[in-house]
Amino acid sequence: MEIKPAIQRMIKDIKEDDQKVQITGYIDEMDDETSFLLQDGTGKIKVQAENINLSYSPGDLINVSGDLGYGEDKERVLTAVIIQNMEGLNFEYYKQLYEIKKQYLNM
Repeated sequence: MEIKPAIQRMIKDIKEDDQKVQITGYIDEMDDETSFLLQDGTGKIKVQAENINLSYSPGDLINVSGDLGYGEDKERVLTAVIIQNMEGLNFEYYKQLYEIKKQYLNM
């Protein structure tokens, strides 16, 4: 069985057949101790982080890699496997590079 890597995406670019994605964005709001909303300026997605110690707060810039699924209301949910602190990242520059990469790599 082939293990596929997470695909770098902005929330607006998540495709129906994506299974594993990597999204960089800001914590918008904490739902509880194991879930939060992540926003990247193009949209929001609910993140479940049940097996990860969340030491982050709203406004923190993070990178989340994980598995895509659907929640109770049929909304997309990202189940986190890895969460990285991205403090210090120039997020505007990151988004510009993402758009260039998307254009040339047909992401």
